Amino acid sequence: MERYGPGIEDPNDLAHQRHLEFLAWAVAYDSGGLDTRSRSLHEEWISILPCPVVQIEGDMTIQENLKKVLNMIFPNQTIEATS
Repeated sequence: MERYGPGIEDPNDLAHQRHLEFLAWAVAYDSGGLDTRSRSLHEEWISILPCPVVQIEGDMTIQENLKKVLNMIFPNQTIEATS
């Protein structure tokens, strides 16, 4: 409420309606099809990009994620990310 004002909690306010629409979209993101802005649509788009893509997912540490990115940028070097 601090960021968007009291209207976000007022059912008669447009901000409230937009907030509910956003939440409905967010809930459906992982299960949505190619006809909406969804994980499957984004994965489809990523699969046709003409450039390498590093996907950072899961519960890896910052150091592990950094190592993954650096190894993709510098594939011929052995890189150890340290804390």
